[in-house]
Amino acid sequence: MNFTEFKNEIDKVVCSYNSDTKEYTIKIIDFGVNVTGASNFLDLIDSKNKEVNQAREKVLAETENLDPAEEGYDEIVKMRNEVMSKPNLEESSDRSGIGSTVSPLLLTYNNTLTESVSLDEDFESLYQLVLTNIYNITEKSETNEVFSKKIEEADANEFLKKLNYRLNNTSNFIAANGRIGNASFVISNSSNKEKIENAQALNKSNRKITNIYDDRLLDNVIVTGRKAEESQPCVAFVYTVEDNKLFYEIINIGDKPENQYMSFEF
Repeated sequence: MNFTEFKNEIDKVVCSYNSDTKEYTIKIIDFGVNVTGASNFLDLIDSKNKEVNQAREKVLAETENLDPAEEGYDEIVKMRNEVMSKPNLEESSDRSGIGSTVSPLLLTYNNTLTESVSLDEDFESLYQLVLTNIYNITEKSETNEVFSKKIEEADANEFLKKLNYRLNNTSNFIAANGRIGNASFVISNSSNKEKIENAQALNKSNRKITNIYDDRLLDNVIVTGRKAEESQPCVAFVYTVEDNKLFYEIINIGDKPENQYMSFEF
């Protein structure tokens, strides 16, 4: 894997920042804390609240007719309750003394890139390191317990329906809990390729999902996540090229970046 191929692959799962020098600065809009400020972010806040409310509506629509006897009922109800109790951004902001002029906080990250690899080397191991950082951050997520119950593979068709249902719910949960948007990628062992693609074929939404296969994952584990844009909480790859070397750092940035990722067993 050369650098161009490496860059194309990581851009499917992480936000990459190309710094002009080894000293870098990144600013992140933080929606997770109570702050006051100017009104120039109000439209952005309204937009994010709309996305969160849409995700809530999807969760309600998909769970309102559940049978209490259905397998996994308790964990789905727990997930629904957590999503529905999530406050809107405006409701969680401190407006004291300034009326409706609410702004998120801007977080600033400064550091120096020290890790390096020659541009002539194979980038496969670095690509795997990026994926490993995503796997590690899912372990910090409080949301993984919501989907702790495994999907039993008794009937093939029923299994695909349950897997599709689980993939949809994890995506909606990321949208509501992470406050930005739905999951954009799925990572699993290549032995699950047919199962995942057949389950996704049952999905009636037009949402685009990128499937990535990594055989280091156990064959009963699926990782889902949202590929962030600049200034959003995420696993980020920061780099610069100097003297035929790639200097880089892989960091978790923003407020609760783990809420942009989930993993579950099936």
